[in-house]
Amino acid sequence: LMHISKCGGSSLRGNLMDAIPPGDGFFTAEDCYHHMKQQAQNYDSFGGGGRFVTMLREPRSHVQSMFYHCISAPGGLKRRIDPPGDTTFDNITSWLRHFTAFDSLE
Repeated sequence: LMHISKCGGSSLRGNLMDAIPPGDGFFTAEDCYHHMKQQAQNYDSFGGGGRFVTMLREPRSHVQSMFYHCISAPGGLKRRIDPPGDTTFDNITSWLRHFTAFDSLE
């Protein structure tokens, strides 16, 4: 399971644990594609036929869920990096401006 935050992967993982037959299994991580590909190849070398599965979510509700996670979760970004006077976490519009303010990903 290639986990993308706030897309339901944790729920899927929990349900799969109850449904997978004894002796079968799966690898899950919230990681970059090339690391996951290497893990699948490692699994394949044991004859398991590693494959990728991921959960996707409608983009607007996904972004909204990420924002609410950042401002309310105990480990959310607001609780870790919210310096006095910073307006990044005041509302979803200022939070989105933070990410769209960059000209490039260099």
